Amino acid sequence: MPGEHASHDARGERNGDLVSGGCAPRDATDFEWHDAVSAWSRQDRISWRLGWSADYKSYTAAMSECPFCTMAADAELIALATPKVLVFPALKQRRLNRGHMLIIPRAHVTRLIDFDKALIEELYTVAAQVSAAVRDCFGASGATLFQGDEAPEQTLLHVHVHVVPRRTDDNFRLPDPLIEELGRKARQLQALALRQALRAKLPL
Repeated sequence: MPGEHASHDARGERNGDLVSGGCAPRDATDFEWHDAVSAWSRQDRISWRLGWSADYKSYTAAMSECPFCTMAADAELIALATPKVLVFPALKQRRLNRGHMLIIPRAHVTRLIDFDKALIEELYTVAAQVSAAVRDCFGASGATLFQGDEAPEQTLLHVHVHVVPRRTDDNFRLPDPLIEELGRKARQLQALALRQALRAKLPL
């Protein structure tokens, strides 16, 4: 019937314009493939979006509860800021190891395996620079570096590297019963000292 042919032609033109940019209508196999993709989209698109939304909400909630994720806004405590990494004094330090620094990624990442290559390179390049700088500004003879990766005892689930200035006979150990909270002013002065030492060594 004329009406049926007109409907078929119209459908073919619409599908041709949509998928082939105005080319001739596709064959039956093409239509079957298109129908299968459309069926997947209708059934799974909402579920996929809901799953992504749940993951995103979980991520943003973790960021809002993570004290490390707020450090970027505290300029007075930042000793060094690079595009991907921040450096600042640890809140808890030993008296014999003053100048204990933490190096964190700006992004809320909880496992080293989730880092991309560029972030790993930047994180540990900065760690090496900080390790060298603490010798100058805190009178250290060396440094101990360590990093947790979702360890059972870890309470701050945001990847961070510790750089601890070491001195002869400091009896450093982990866990350390002599660790204590350091006041904000003291940490600001540590951040300033490290910042100046890094500037003397690096083209910041």
